[in-house]
Amino acid sequence: MGVMAYIYPMLHALTPAFILLLLTTCGLAPNENSAGGASAKKVTTVYLVRHAEKEAGEDPALTPAGQRRAENLAKVLRGVKLDAVYSTDTQRTRMTAGPTATDQSLEIKSYDPSDLRGFAGQLKDAHRNQTILVVGHSNSTPALVNQLTGTTDYAAIDEAIFGDLFVVTVPRNGAPSVREQQY
Repeated sequence: MGVMAYIYPMLHALTPAFILLLLTTCGLAPNENSAGGASAKKVTTVYLVRHAEKEAGEDPALTPAGQRRAENLAKVLRGVKLDAVYSTDTQRTRMTAGPTATDQSLEIKSYDPSDLRGFAGQLKDAHRNQTILVVGHSNSTPALVNQLTGTTDYAAIDEAIFGDLFVVTVPRNGAPSVREQQY
């Protein structure tokens, strides 16, 4: 009994520190990157896609396969809380962005693909720490990835390829990163 009388006060004093350590280890305690932490997230995430399959002609609409792909994009992004949706001012890009914008109750904003440097700056500044979808073309989508990352790593997408999804993460400090996947 004498040993317990000595150990019990020490255990009692360590309990709050032990609980905090346990919560932090399990990821349940607030930290600087969590919503309950001292500061908001410090990363801008931009999802970039080329428009889905299109009909022929000037300013064409999407084909039925393209419409299905646009719906699939909305499903893929359903678990992602978007803050904005951008599209060039063409029917095929607006139709690709449409299901996702509707699903997330957002308006589609237009951007000028001839000024990708300026648009990349706008995304980084006006949408800092937000999540954005940008729908473009076979040439403008990889070029915008390059502008956001400060690289020349991404070449134009082959005209027959659809369904590439680039996820560019731009931290407040540090180098941007790119994850590529299919949708």
